Amino acid sequence: MTITFLCRILVAEIPNPPSSLWQKIRFFLQNFNLFPSIPPSTDQHQLRNQRISTRIFIILLTLSLTVLILYTSLVNSTHTFDINSPTSTQYSQLYSNYPQTLTCTCTNISIDYGKFIQVNYSLHQICTSIFVNHTWIDYLADARGTDVFYDDDFRASGTFMFQALNAFCQLSNQTISNRLTQFYSSQYISASVTSLQVLKSQTQAFVSQFKSSITNDFLLSLLTIRTTTQSNSLFSGQLTNYYLVRENNNDVYSYSVWYGNCNCSSSATCAYESPIYDPSDSVLFTVPGIYAGCYIIEALLQSDLQCFYNETCINQIQSYFPYYLSMNLTTLDVSLLVRFSMSSTIQELIDNLMVEKWNNATIYDGYYNECQPSKCSYSYQGNQTISNRLTQFYSSQYVSASVTSLQVLKSQTQAFVSQFKSSITNDSLLSLLTIRTTTQSNSLLSGLLTNYGLDTPSNSIYVYSYSTRYGNCSCASSAKCAYESPIYDPSDSVLFTVPGIYVGCYIIEALLQSNLECFYNETCINQIQSYFTYYLSMNLTTLDASLLVGFSMNSTIEELVDNLMVEEWNPPIIIYDGYYNECQPSKCSYSYKTKNGLIYIITTVIGLVGGLITVLKLIVPRVVKFMRRKKEPTRPEAVMNISERIQVLKQQLKLSLQNFNIFPSIPPSTDEYQLRNQRISTRIFIILLTLSLTILILYTSLINITKTTDINSPTIIQYTQLYSNYPQTLTCACTQISINYDKFIQVNYTLHQICTSIFVNHTWISYLANARPNDLFTDDFRASGTFMFQALNAFCQLSNQTISNRLTQFYSSQYISASVTSLQVLMSQTQSLVSQFKSSITNDFLLSLLTIRTTTQSNSLFSGQFTNYHLVRESNNYVDSYFVSHANCYCSSSATCAYESPIYDPSDSVLFTVPGIYAGCYIIEALLQSNLQCLYNETCINQIQSYFTYYLSMNLTTLDVSLLVRFSMNSTIEELVDELMVEEWNNATIYDGYYNECQPSKCSYSYETKNGVIYIITTVIGLVGGLITVLKLIVPRAVRLVMFYIRRYTVKHNAVSPSIQT
Repeated sequence: MTITFLCRILVAEIPNPPSSLWQKIRFFLQNFNLFPSIPPSTDQHQLRNQRISTRIFIILLTLSLTVLILYTSLVNSTHTFDINSPTSTQYSQLYSNYPQTLTCTCTNISIDYGKFIQVNYSLHQICTSIFVNHTWIDYLADARGTDVFYDDDFRASGTFMFQALNAFCQLSNQTISNRLTQFYSSQYISASVTSLQVLKSQTQAFVSQFKSSITNDFLLSLLTIRTTTQSNSLFSGQLTNYYLVRENNNDVYSYSVWYGNCNCSSSATCAYESPIYDPSDSVLFTVPGIYAGCYIIEALLQSDLQCFYNETCINQIQSYFPYYLSMNLTTLDVSLLVRFSMSSTIQELIDNLMVEKWNNATIYDGYYNECQPSKCSYSYQGNQTISNRLTQFYSSQYVSASVTSLQVLKSQTQAFVSQFKSSITNDSLLSLLTIRTTTQSNSLLSGLLTNYGLDTPSNSIYVYSYSTRYGNCSCASSAKCAYESPIYDPSDSVLFTVPGIYVGCYIIEALLQSNLECFYNETCINQIQSYFTYYLSMNLTTLDASLLVGFSMNSTIEELVDNLMVEEWNPPIIIYDGYYNECQPSKCSYSYKTKNGLIYIITTVIGLVGGLITVLKLIVPRVVKFMRRKKEPTRPEAVMNISERIQVLKQQLKLSLQNFNIFPSIPPSTDEYQLRNQRISTRIFIILLTLSLTILILYTSLINITKTTDINSPTIIQYTQLYSNYPQTLTCACTQISINYDKFIQVNYTLHQICTSIFVNHTWISYLANARPNDLFTDDFRASGTFMFQALNAFCQLSNQTISNRLTQFYSSQYISASVTSLQVLMSQTQSLVSQFKSSITNDFLLSLLTIRTTTQSNSLFSGQFTNYHLVRESNNYVDSYFVSHANCYCSSSATCAYESPIYDPSDSVLFTVPGIYAGCYIIEALLQSNLQCLYNETCINQIQSYFTYYLSMNLTTLDVSLLVRFSMNSTIEELVDELMVEEWNNATIYDGYYNECQPSKCSYSYETKNGVIYIITTVIGLVGGLITVLKLIVPRAVRLVMFYIRRYTVKHNAVSPSIQT
């Protein structure tokens, strides 16, 4: 039907001129011609062709526009919108509307946790109660008086138990505080804004991992101390794990204690509820929930606090002390319990770091403000050590701005795993070394009497100690003295020497020098078994030499420990699909050189051709006409002067302007009315075109525009110059966004001069051990000096090893930066990073040392130098212990009792007091209160040497006061240890190293300027065609319409006027 209608229109004949309005419209449509010939043709065939062409043109144009409009209005298209510098409120609104497509790029992609995470915690109420206060601890020590109690009597062990409980509270709080500082400085990596819901979820995961990590690390540290203490069978001054008996030969021997059917030689966890005895050794009262055992800490961990929620129980305990002191005691409040109960053991509390309640908050505004999104875009459509550290390792983040290839990822993974193995090995060995050196420095007595022998003269009740020797090596000067372990017959003859197994001052020190060769040999194992009193037939399987990979049969235990007992590490498995799926690349871009495509060329030409054709149509004919104008034949002219010529030119110009017409009718009209309309249209057209072009040119030439310039692969010199000129707008995207610290940070340090002096050398320490008289008081400098300088040497070694280990980890940490950081900012950040590093390692080291010190005191470990206890033989030949007091300070209630160390003459008179050097309950505790002022003074050093049995001529050089930087001569050892013995830190920022690693592929900077001439010309050309077309369509028709109404009004007005006059 439609086709028939169109055909009829195409072939319709021209009727006679119409008379009615409808006929006029029909006549106009039938004769409408967009393609008239010039000059107008009267040939009906040509006219019919032109009309058919016009109709086809209109039909095709209409169909094209209809299809285009329908397609653009119905098709689903993706619209992307950008919002610059959005506020947090704007982001929330956008996220609620476009959660799937909203992306807001962060200006700062790495944000410290401290900016948006807040972690609060409340310790168990015991930690703020009177029961861990020094008042209560002193009360327990003082109220017992001088009476002697059984070792398992609560009144004997109570003061140490609550010191241990106080230590657990302090250590837990300090651990959390230290690690929170590190946690807050950890960085959250996010290239784009993370929504509140996701950030909250991630924060929960971060905090959970943080709590798990610090708890595991703390428990592992504590477990290491507990196991090494038991393994070395260290002797408790409270005689809770060994008791001593004087035999007929005046020697004193030790025997392990039994708790029920459990013996302390085989387990440290033997325990039962702590009794209170009457003088006849009958049990008066058993303290509910409180245990006594081999070591006070081991017993405490099995205890609970139920008694201290009960006022009656507390009063009953107090009633059994010889000196009942009235104290204002408040029971624990059961209503404050959240995660624990009254019957929760101390082990359960410790397993949760004594924390009753955790509270953490996510501060979203803090995160958003640090992220500083520059722009938001949205679119719419229409083993325990190894196990613990592996957990932390697996939670570390791999940062890459783009997909890493399989080959590169394999290489990086190898490096990560190697660094991980090195890190956990170093940390584990350092922890063990700290325990070993402090044990030797404090000269703690082994319950097996392997480092000290005890005897009591027949004419004395006091027990004395002497250091054990292994060959020519004395345990007083070295903990590593050892030889192969023998098996004796009853007459002390050696029956058998166990191959590869050593015995020495401490069991662990000897074990580390041993190997396992005997246990690969069935004969050797059977021979060992044959020497036991009861030969128990066991199905023993020897170790299998064929399973050895990284070790040999002769590998020492120290070599095994140095490798964390790991025989073989399996190669890391790289799951590339897992990495790629987590990376989730949103798009891949690649580039190559080519020519412009056909479509691009066509669209570009179409965009310019309209304006270009219009401009050329206006210019070319006139230029050709001007150049090819005919020369008129020379005719004699009247001679005119200049003014007359000007007058003639004016008239000609006026006439040309008056008759200028760019809208001539076809064929040219002679009707003055039409000609006048055409001239008016021409003038209005010129005026509007001129105004439009003037406005367009002025606008494009005067407005300020932001121009962005790119520089590919800029050098550091170029970057520096650009940054000095455009610091606010310069951005240079890094090719490598994660850079190891060692590429641009260098940290150097100088230890205190004592650490490189003769005074921590083995020569000086051996001299102090060998040149001393035999019989000395325990507080005599000559008795404790060798251990003090061993401790000082240990502090130097441990500090240096700690810094070295942690520097390796620090250097492998990564600096995250999406774009080049300026020198000034990088230096500021480097200072902050190094400060945080120094603070972190210092706090961790001091916490480790504090844990050892507090557990040593809490377990009441006995010093072989008798500095905290002395032993007395009772009438029944059993030996009892009594704690030592120093100037009204009792070692039972405080480990820090100390005074300046004297040197006595044979009549016990003080010959000399060593200035700055202290004696106390434990050698390390005394040393920490000491200073080195004497060692800066040659006279003081010579005077000390003069009191030794023989004066050894040593090339001793005093400490040099001119080398002091941050310390003074009077600085205590604790002040030195608080600074990791470091006299001076020096760190440098290597900017070239950072820049070369960053490798910016491109630098972009922007500045305000005006549009260039070429841009203005191309813009005008691009718009002038459309502008001229629009004006040509509108202006003539508007003029005709206006003139029509003016003429109609004039005719009507003239027709009315005569009738009024008549």
